Amino acid sequence: MSKNVLISGSFDIISLIDIHLIREAKKLTLKGGNVFVLLFADYTNFILFRSFPTQATMLRKNNLEYFVNPDNIEIINTSDYKGFLDKFLPSFQDVVYVHYNTDKEFIGRDIFKKYSIPIKFIKKPKV
Repeated sequence: MSKNVLISGSFDIISLIDIHLIREAKKLTLKGGNVFVLLFADYTNFILFRSFPTQATMLRKNNLEYFVNPDNIEIINTSDYKGFLDKFLPSFQDVVYVHYNTDKEFIGRDIFKKYSIPIKFIKKPKV
């Protein structure tokens, strides 16, 4: 368990898989801890995954606010995701990054390792 948990994604049309990730992240926080979300903006999503989300960035952010404190959602609007992480991650203390075990070589993993941020892989649910 950790005080803070960090997750990321496009969270486009929030699915059961997204809700599962958020719930598992919340389970890993200690009392008084927070779940932080790195939300890929439309352009960033296109650069990383070669597809645009169905919903616009602000609508996806508004949907996430039902599950996560709005102050803990950081919109990533850059083509340099690794550069963003390199500037953003040093400000975190007592944090663990949660990711699905189906993508163990995700983009930016080397930056998490650089700052010794532990990564917890969880099993992706069958839906």
